[in-house]
Amino acid sequence: YAQEANESDLLKTTDEMLQTAARLRGLEAKGPVQRGVKDKAEITRYLNERVQAEYSQGEIEKEGKILRKLGLIPETMDYKAFIIRLLTEQVGGFYDSDKQTFFIASWLSSEEQKPVMIHELTHALQDQHFDVEKIMKEDRSLQNDDRILAHQSVMEGDGMVVMLQYLLEPVKRHFSQLLDLSSIMQAQMLSMQMQFPVFKEAPAYLRETLLFPYGYGASFLQYAWRKSPSWQAVNSLYSDLPASTEQIMHPEKYFGERDNPKSANAEDIAARMAPDWKIAGKNVLGEFTLGLFMSLQLTEERS
Repeated sequence: YAQEANESDLLKTTDEMLQTAARLRGLEAKGPVQRGVKDKAEITRYLNERVQAEYSQGEIEKEGKILRKLGLIPETMDYKAFIIRLLTEQVGGFYDSDKQTFFIASWLSSEEQKPVMIHELTHALQDQHFDVEKIMKEDRSLQNDDRILAHQSVMEGDGMVVMLQYLLEPVKRHFSQLLDLSSIMQAQMLSMQMQFPVFKEAPAYLRETLLFPYGYGASFLQYAWRKSPSWQAVNSLYSDLPASTEQIMHPEKYFGERDNPKSANAEDIAARMAPDWKIAGKNVLGEFTLGLFMSLQLTEERS
C-alpha cells in the first residue's frame, strides 16, 4: 500500500512539475508526457539496453581500444562495463527521447526529485518543440564526437538553467545574475567525487566529458540570455546549433564573428604505413578533448 501511495504521489508531482517547467521555460506542453515509475534494477537494465542500442556491434569496444591507445583511459579498464556503472551510479529520474517517456526513480521521494524532474521534463519540452531525438540520431551517424558534445551542451545547459531558475525563484533571482556557471559546476564536481565512488575512480577524461555539457552548457546558455534576454533567443539556438566545443567554451566565437570548424585532411594515412594497415575508426576531437589529451603530458595552462 505504501509503495502504491508513493507511486501515485510521484506521478502527481511529475504532472505538477511539467506545468512548472513549461512556465519557467516559456514553452507550452504540446501534450502529456508518458511516464513510468522504475526501481534501480529496472533503470540499470534499461540504461544497459540504451548503451547497446546506441552503439553498433563492436563499436563501444573499438572506442575503448582507441581511448586506451591515446592514454585517456587505463590499459586494464573494461570500458563498456565501466560506462554502464558510471551512468547508473548517479541516475535518478531521466527522460528518454527515443521512447518519449520520463522514467521516475521509485526509491526517492517526490520532494527530493523535484529539481531533477524540472531538468528532465525540460528535455521533454525540448523534444516536443525542437525534435531533439532527430538531431541526436543524425549526430550519431557523423563520426564527430565534438559536434555531439556541442549539441548536448545546448540541451543539457538549457535543462540546467531551468532547474536553477526553479531553485532561485523563491529568492527572486535569475540564473543570468549568477557568476559564470561553468566554474560553479566545476566546484560541484568536487562534491560529486565525494558522493559517488565510481565517479571518483573514473579517469579525468570520463569525468570531464560527462560534466562538460552541464557546466559549459549552462555557461553558454547564460551568455545567450545576457546577450538577448528572452526564451525566444534560446529557442532560436535549436535551428542553428553550435558546431563545436570551441564555440561552447568561447561563446563569442558563435555569437560574434562565427568561427566554424574546418575539416582536417582525412587522407588515408594507413595506406602509407604498410600494406596490411587499415583505418580502424574515424572521429573528430575538438578543443575540449584535445585539451584533455594534451593535459596528460603538459600543464593545464600549456595544454
